[in-house]
Amino acid sequence: CFESNQSYELTIPTVCGGTDTMSVFRRIRDLREDHDLNQKDMAAILNITQSTYSRYEAGIYDLPTDILIKLADFYGTSIDYLLERTDNPLPYPSSLQKENPNER
Repeated sequence: CFESNQSYELTIPTVCGGTDTMSVFRRIRDLREDHDLNQKDMAAILNITQSTYSRYEAGIYDLPTDILIKLADFYGTSIDYLLERTDNPLPYPSSLQKENPNER
């Protein structure tokens, strides 16, 4: 039997930069609401179920990289903005734009 008098503190996980996880999901929810979309609409855009999208927003599931990319592209912002690593909503220039600035 294992016994210990040591106490453990429950901590809230953080995203790089010290942002608490719930605020990341709040930003994604706020962007969805700002675009007058419901969770079912976003789930269809992302090609996932509404329940999966709901779990992303609630912080139950971590957001996979492919979903973060789709969200950033859809909202015209950067993943850093979605993850609250910056308050600048402008996206970074894509590598294609850097290589071929005159082609469009």
